Amino acid sequence: MSQTYSIGCRDCKKHLWIGQGWDSKPDERRIYTSKNHIDALGEFLFAHKGHNLVFDENTEGEILDFEEIETE
Repeated sequence: MSQTYSIGCRDCKKHLWIGQGWDSKPDERRIYTSKNHIDALGEFLFAHKGHNLVFDENTEGEILDFEEIETE
């Protein structure tokens, strides 16, 4: 089963879905590189500069409770 990965802000309780893959197949894990995803990642990072960020799976742990930011 694949995993989805997000970068999240612990201060604002928001996350951005930025990748997908399989923990059992590290060569098949990917960070999304479309223009929309890279633009959204840049916006997220600048909006949360100096905040407490976390990169983790979105289906487990604290990110599960964060609001998802949609990419356009």
